[in-house]
Amino acid sequence: MSTELPHTLRYAFLLHSSGIGGAERSALELIEKLIQYGNIVNCIVPEGQNKMDKMLRIAGAQVQVLPSLTWWTSDLIMAIQQSKEIQLLLGKLKIDLVVTKTGVIPQAAIAARKLGIPHVWFLHEFLDIDHGLKVPFNRDVFSKIVLDYSDKVICNSDSVREYFFPESHDKVVTAKPYPQIIDQIEAPISKKMGAPLELGLIANFNPGKGHLVLLAALVKLNKTNLNIRIKFFGDGGNSEYRGQIDSFIEQNSLLEKVDFKGFISSRKEIFESIDAVVVPSLNEAFGRVPFEAMSYGVPVIYSASGALTEYMIPNKTGIPFEVNDSISLAASIQELANTDYDCSFLVRNGWNFVKDIHGAQSYISDVMNICQAVVLNYNKKPLLDGIAVLIDELSQLTEQRDELTEQRDELTEQRDELTEQRDELTEQRDELLNSTIWKVTQPIRTLINLFKK
Repeated sequence: MSTELPHTLRYAFLLHSSGIGGAERSALELIEKLIQYGNIVNCIVPEGQNKMDKMLRIAGAQVQVLPSLTWWTSDLIMAIQQSKEIQLLLGKLKIDLVVTKTGVIPQAAIAARKLGIPHVWFLHEFLDIDHGLKVPFNRDVFSKIVLDYSDKVICNSDSVREYFFPESHDKVVTAKPYPQIIDQIEAPISKKMGAPLELGLIANFNPGKGHLVLLAALVKLNKTNLNIRIKFFGDGGNSEYRGQIDSFIEQNSLLEKVDFKGFISSRKEIFESIDAVVVPSLNEAFGRVPFEAMSYGVPVIYSASGALTEYMIPNKTGIPFEVNDSISLAASIQELANTDYDCSFLVRNGWNFVKDIHGAQSYISDVMNICQAVVLNYNKKPLLDGIAVLIDELSQLTEQRDELTEQRDELTEQRDELTEQRDELTEQRDELLNSTIWKVTQPIRTLINLFKK
């Protein structure tokens, strides 16, 4: 094998969603750059909102849409079973590397190992403490599976890396997906805060994103003379949580203070419509919104949670507040709204910070170097005993469950046939009992019974 790194690769990405959230935007930007550098990218996406697959095709990717793709955080056995389908699909593609772009789907990792293709696993969420998802098995077993079924694991922040891999491991690296946005934008000019003060929260409706914390802060600020409006940008997520948000707004008479703007693809349109962005995440695995806001010259108010503390500089690139603390958030909003506060300071520092990060092109180049090294150094490995046995057992259990289900269906069908026959005989008996012949011959039957005795 050549010792030189290949200039281009043929990738197969397995994506967990066809919607457009922060994780999907990061994946799209990465795939766009890979294609621009001459790589061939195949993407497998689940059927759903059909936004992501269209944007991937525009970027030049080859897209396969699956009717369904089960997350193993919701159905462990079903997800593992689907690895067979993914294996058949990957087997038809001429690829150098399989990439799983989330922690919620194991199908590509299992399929890649069975096919003898190198695999890279991206982790860009905590699963449980940010999205309320159940970690498969438990965190230790989950982390072991990710390691065993990957040639490299890329975490999008040190916080995610330390959460799943508290001990250092040569397979695990951090590569922060800084948005590739600033090259399209001119240096921003600070603007005065509006009246009312328009605050934006850009996220789908998941409990970890902190919508209710911002609304609770709004209730407190309504008791002051500060005039504030909130705009929520996003349309997906947890329906139960969205219901809690609606109930809170109604119970606290906030209907005139909150606008649900839905999904807006244009970041320019979003940031030009607000005075500041609030990022109240309870546990943020990375967070693209602060970078986008700083690129457009919009001040940032953020919770000191997770990866946000890895790059945001308190009171220099943004105003922090305590996690899940509406009183602290209200105080930070008041600080921003103070007429003596110099917002241009935040805007200038934020712009310079994002420009420096972007200039390094660190994320894209790091990922390409990692992937190329994985392919160059790949040695085909057999399925590892412990995890392989576990997965095989789950597959066998699934097959047994399907066989039992089939037997149950057959027995149910037989029962229904017998019930139908019984009903027919009962109906015939009732017709006979009510017939004229039966009534006329009643005395004869009585005499026969007497002689029998």
